[in-house]
Amino acid sequence: MTTLTTRILLGLASFGLVGLLGATPAYAHAGGEKRSPEARVERLCAELACTPAQKAKILEIKAAGRTPQATAAHDQLRALKQQMRAEREKASPDATVIERLKGQITAQKAVLHGEREATQKKVAAVLTPAQRTKYQAHLDARAKRHEGKRHGEGKRGEGKRDGKGKGKGKGKGQSQRQSQGSETRYG
Repeated sequence: MTTLTTRILLGLASFGLVGLLGATPAYAHAGGEKRSPEARVERLCAELACTPAQKAKILEIKAAGRTPQATAAHDQLRALKQQMRAEREKASPDATVIERLKGQITAQKAVLHGEREATQKKVAAVLTPAQRTKYQAHLDARAKRHEGKRHGEGKRGEGKRDGKGKGKGKGKGQSQRQSQGSETRYG
């Protein structure tokens, strides 16, 4: 009996050890951990083939964007979202409070978006024309990856499966099924 218990414990321990060894820093980002600003600039510069001088300038631009005011703006947005969440979780949410918070969140996002665009323009000014083209493609790809992920954007039912998502909205898949009628819905 003891040998069976020992074997099971050794098996579980070795399985856990293999799992720990498999979690290397190379996979850390896949789990949702955010990259440092320096690591993001490093990756961008590798993609764009930046010179050391360009890389230094881009790091300087990014560091200049991390001001106490920018941090406060991000913190304020986070606080507004938390207030929105708390209001929506109430037994009887106040519609006027929700609308006011929506307006404040939209305004705060606009401020942050403007700051982000200004930083992107400064970075683009450091690059060569060929690098700017690659940089714009990088920004476009990033925007496409994040498209529809923001809360409240996109139509329900129009997911990645060409409108055949799980939403209950009137996406392409839903409206086609409705037009066919219920008798042919599953046929």
